[in-house]
Amino acid sequence: DAPSARTREFAPDARDERHERGERPARPGAERGARATSGGTSGPLVTYRVEVGRRHGVKVGNLVGAIANEGGLDNSQIGSIALQGDHSFVDLPADLPAAT
Repeated sequence: DAPSARTREFAPDARDERHERGERPARPGAERGARATSGGTSGPLVTYRVEVGRRHGVKVGNLVGAIANEGGLDNSQIGSIALQGDHSFVDLPADLPAAT
């Protein structure tokens, strides 16, 4: 004899009873400029996109060193760094000169 297949009945999923949501309103700050300080930095920060990321073998320490050396910044002036696949986001002081 082959074992009989078992079946179970479940209550309707609560997700089936959810009401359809409309469009979400724009989030405040989505078009933000300078942000409050992060970590040991002082003053507002701006997020910059850097065209190197994990796929290039870069690590956070590499970016900190390059930015500090090339930009003449102290490590404490560099905010958070988010490595992505082919780019990264770096928080830097909002008052950086354009030539930096």
